Amino acid sequence: MRKQFKGFIVGFILACLLVVPTTALADNIQAYFNTVNLTVDGNSAVKQGENYQLEDGSTVPFSINYKGTTYIPIRKVSELLGITINYDNSTKTVQIKTNSKDANTQGKTNDTSTTNSAVTASKSYAVFNECSKSSDSNGQKVAHAVGFMEGKKLDINMDYSYYNSISSNLKSILLWETSVDSKGNITKIKAVSASKSGSTVSADNRNSVTLSSGEYALENKVVIYQWTDDNEYKLFSGNLKAGDEVYLYDTNSNKKYDVVIFTRGYNGKVSEGDTSASKEGSSDSKDSTSTDKQSKASAGYAVINECNKNANDDGDKVQQIVGFKDGSKMDALTSESNTIKNWSEPKLTDTGFNDVGLYKISLNKKGIVISAEKVSANVEQGKAEEANQRKSVVIGGKTYNLSDKAVVYQVTKDDEYKLFSGNLKENDMIQLYETDSSQAGYDIVIFSRP
Repeated sequence: MRKQFKGFIVGFILACLLVVPTTALADNIQAYFNTVNLTVDGNSAVKQGENYQLEDGSTVPFSINYKGTTYIPIRKVSELLGITINYDNSTKTVQIKTNSKDANTQGKTNDTSTTNSAVTASKSYAVFNECSKSSDSNGQKVAHAVGFMEGKKLDINMDYSYYNSISSNLKSILLWETSVDSKGNITKIKAVSASKSGSTVSADNRNSVTLSSGEYALENKVVIYQWTDDNEYKLFSGNLKAGDEVYLYDTNSNKKYDVVIFTRGYNGKVSEGDTSASKEGSSDSKDSTSTDKQSKASAGYAVINECNKNANDDGDKVQQIVGFKDGSKMDALTSESNTIKNWSEPKLTDTGFNDVGLYKISLNKKGIVISAEKVSANVEQGKAEEANQRKSVVIGGKTYNLSDKAVVYQVTKDDEYKLFSGNLKENDMIQLYETDSSQAGYDIVIFSRP
């Protein structure tokens, strides 16, 4: 794309950041815009053809190639590198502050943490569509998160201690405040609540929304996410409309809302995530004991004897589930009326059992079941040809080892599960589950006895 260079040189202060070889340009061609991709520490920061949005909402080219040299706005470069920059209009001076020591601190060579932290840490706001357990290049456990940050796609590894908080809130609307270092790593997360929410009475494009409680102005550079029927966020570039259900966030406290999450014609029940379950944390935390306790308290595997319609304290329709979770009795409410899907009671038959189901469930700190996923058996039911107490079973001529801590449920003549503490026997009909991938043996057993 060709354009005249006139009028843009003032917006580009930092020169010669990147030299790109080009062929000889004709005399009447002065500049090319947005011709390069830009990465920071190997991570994509700017794509070819992308413009740069200023604070007033207007856009300018992200890069200009002029006679073989590429020029990039110094303010955006400072954002990408975590460098502080100011402009003194009275003296026409661009002021750049790096992580170098101030002149007054000469001789104090050991104290750099405060300066570095102030320079490199910045706040950003993110939404997450996925969060899974993974490992980094060093084999350390990490949380792998996918979503959006500041309106751009996000695919990143984070400290493993964040996995539980994020994964337990994936089915609810929630915005996260993050601290990001100069390398683009997330070092802290904290869930934040919407400042205002409700159904829009009217909406002036992307400039303002009117709720029953009043009219609220939106930033020129507002980031809008739509919560879809797939219970995921997508970046939304259109205009808000009357009837949209909106959540408004003012992250810079300037009385204009700069992040909006909304639904339109959504078929499910919308709820904001549990911000109390998400404490601010640092990636250098070494309290693995508390992390493990939190994981055990918020996730597990359950069998369900009853699943009934009920209502919570606010009068919202939910489900009440009764059964066992990780070998202990469970009687809990769900967060929504359809959290448990495709449930049926187990059926004892002359040849085994039907309709058994194991659920992977997540609970918040109040003990409310916020998600449930039915899992498949690793070994479908078969008759035990041999059974070595609770240590192993032989099914179809193959030996399957059981974990020392295996939880065993029996399907009874009353068509329900009961916790079983005895030994398995020959001719038992047995179904096996491996839920922790520990290689210590199958850790959940469902069986019936003729």
